[in-house]
Amino acid sequence: MIEKEENKRIPNETDEPIYHSCIVNLVIGNLYCQKGNFDFGISRICKSLEPMENKLGPDTWFYTKTCLLALADKLSKQMFILKGTAYNNVLKLLSKIDEYGKDMSPLISNHNNEKEVGSSVKESISSEGRQLKHIFMKLME
Repeated sequence: MIEKEENKRIPNETDEPIYHSCIVNLVIGNLYCQKGNFDFGISRICKSLEPMENKLGPDTWFYTKTCLLALADKLSKQMFILKGTAYNNVLKLLSKIDEYGKDMSPLISNHNNEKEVGSSVKESISSEGRQLKHIFMKLME
């Protein structure tokens, strides 16, 4: 329903993407992951970021990363077993994040617009995605 309404929008109204369905799916995904239903939760997270080029940003990446880190934590402690297809979905998601997040900072801007002092390493959503992908590949072994 929300997706249909977003698609009805007049294309020339604004160039900014609409995040209503993205936020709804992120919230649902986070809630399911928090309750331990990672299979469904991660599928909602993947759906929330479609299309990746419009929906990926520091805010959406933060909540995506939170779910993926919780999943990695449960898998590393052998408290949860993820199906092979779900692993493949996670790896595909992280590959897309690596592709589209190259020029995006993972930091959510603070209200004072202060710049980070002393940071010599240029972090990006892409680099964090690659690190997470490496973690999941190690967990698959």
